[in-house]
Amino acid sequence: MNIQKLIIKNFKNYMGEVVFDLSKEVILLYGANGFGKSSFFDAIEWCLTGKINRFDGSENELKYDIANKRIHIEESFEVAVALEFDGNTLIRYFNVTNGNVGNLQVRIISKDENVHIGQEQIENFLKMHTANSITYERGGFSQLLKQAYILSQDQVTDFITSEDAKERYKALANIMGLKSMLLEFDNFKRVLKGLEKNKDNLSDQISELDKAIINKKETMHYFEREKLDELSSTYGILLSDGNTKINVENEIAKRLNTKNHLEKYIEFYSKIAD
Repeated sequence: MNIQKLIIKNFKNYMGEVVFDLSKEVILLYGANGFGKSSFFDAIEWCLTGKINRFDGSENELKYDIANKRIHIEESFEVAVALEFDGNTLIRYFNVTNGNVGNLQVRIISKDENVHIGQEQIENFLKMHTANSITYERGGFSQLLKQAYILSQDQVTDFITSEDAKERYKALANIMGLKSMLLEFDNFKRVLKGLEKNKDNLSDQISELDKAIINKKETMHYFEREKLDELSSTYGILLSDGNTKINVENEIAKRLNTKNHLEKYIEFYSKIAD
């Protein structure tokens, strides 16, 4: 985007219509404090995005803030900023009537005289002429475009005067239009830290449960052995320290063998008795 002309009307310090020819390769903006240097860049930013980075209020509050204060409150006037670039004209404006601000209007008149109205159409037009292959959320492209072309005085000051490395990093991210992304990244790190803490807590709980399971198994083994000894004593089975199953099977086989012998004795006795 190559801006050839900026037209400011009743915007902040600018009373009436002021035209800036920006067609030269180098533009030097000079003036004392309070004479509109910051407002010059605010006007470009507002025209592109409908916002001003250093103002945190609502859209309606912003309109009251940027309307020229030197015009008598009972007069009706228009607050407008227009950018002429590559043969196209982007204009953002609203009216002030008896101290009340009207609805915000924005449109682009293209070099082929087509009119595009509303923020969504404006952004689609700007994308088509700059970075058509990239997808942005509504409001995101004009904000990125503003960050790419305009460095506000506050942004530069924050970067230069920051002594802490983290603060300089944040200031640089703000200059590059990555402030919201940086906030999302910080939130992600906080969530990740919380998840890691929960993971450690869960690992400790699992370790405690594993110990509890081992203790339960040992307790069960003790009671099973005690019960087995009680049963073996009841049925007169002698268990050695070897394999319990084999011991029981051997004892059963021994008793079956004894039973068979007894049955033969009984049979022999019955025959004698007869």
